[in-house]
Amino acid sequence: LPRNEFYRSALRQLITPEFVLEIGAGSGLLSIIAASLGARRVVAIEANMHLANVARQIIHANGYGDRIHIINKMSTDVSPEELAQYGGRPTLLLSEILGTLLLGESALHYVADARRRLLGPGG
Repeated sequence: LPRNEFYRSALRQLITPEFVLEIGAGSGLLSIIAASLGARRVVAIEANMHLANVARQIIHANGYGDRIHIINKMSTDVSPEELAQYGGRPTLLLSEILGTLLLGESALHYVADARRRLLGPGG
């Protein structure tokens, strides 16, 4: 799909073999792309229980279950200590906000909060 290739091309320039965090993960597409581009650890946060379960299935079916971990919570309820169990603090934050109702879903608020509280230095 052109959309997926666009994301892959854009992320190819950013992904390092470090720790990536995705918020509002949905089906886990960006997390899968990050892992396929070399990210060793990815945590995908998805508040919707059904979407989190679908993401787990898709991630495992694509062979990334050992590198992508799903947290089924609101990103505002995740602590840096919770992320530490996956190997420290993320250095890159991903979130696909183009398809959301930006202000209605407060997507910008969640991105700003995650960046401030959950990313490591330089993230």
